[in-house]
Amino acid sequence: KIVNDVSGYDKTTLYGAFAGGDQPYAYAHNKKLDDNSRCLVIKDSFGNAFIPWLIDHYEYVYWVDVRYTHQTISKMVEKHHVKDVIFCFSIFNGSTKNRVDDILRVGK
Repeated sequence: KIVNDVSGYDKTTLYGAFAGGDQPYAYAHNKKLDDNSRCLVIKDSFGNAFIPWLIDHYEYVYWVDVRYTHQTISKMVEKHHVKDVIFCFSIFNGSTKNRVDDILRVGK
């Protein structure tokens, strides 16, 4: 699911409404498109709200949360024939040492 019902969620986790929350890996297939367009989103939880917008513009949207995945970007790009890689982080989260280390780990 791209947009979930979060009416019972705590107010600090409402971002889980988008992209199924913080999943290590997920993807969506837009069956209305047949152009083989594909993107990979490397994200933290702030990237969740951007993913639903991408669904209308790509046939396949793949996304990984760097905090929870051990896959590398190069392997995912090769496996899924991805053309576009998008990094989507909170400026506060994306600039911390832990997130930079996570990005470097998957950035191989």
